[in-house]
Amino acid sequence: MTVDRPAGAIELLKKYGLPLLLIYAVFFAALFELLRRLFRNVGRGDSFTPQSVRLVQIVGGALIVFSLISAVGESWFAHAMYAYLTEHTQIAISGTPVRLPPPENTQLIARLPFGSPVFLSGLLVLALAEVFRQGLALQRESDLTV
Repeated sequence: MTVDRPAGAIELLKKYGLPLLLIYAVFFAALFELLRRLFRNVGRGDSFTPQSVRLVQIVGGALIVFSLISAVGESWFAHAMYAYLTEHTQIAISGTPVRLPPPENTQLIARLPFGSPVFLSGLLVLALAEVFRQGLALQRESDLTV
């Protein structure tokens, strides 16, 4: 496999890959900040408070939104790289040239993130938020009966 103009692939990496990396970095920084706040509350013994429930809900929602956004970004990146490689790459298998299907025959379809571990983790965290919410309700009920 040979690429005619590798500089063009580098430009695509800059155009599509760097914004994708920036999205990942911002998401992980925000996620770690949310988790830091949540663990601080739990460390103080404030596990079942409205603030803790809200933080767990935000973490779950952020995971789901991130999985959707990253799926679209990764699809755009993959489509752009595929289109570039079909135009500027020669592939030979045992001396026989092979051509990739033209990018016009492929559609830009964002892969659905429903099987993604991040998406499934978001659903699990939202279920955990419901457990925290129920714990808060039980704690309030317990405080009223004592």
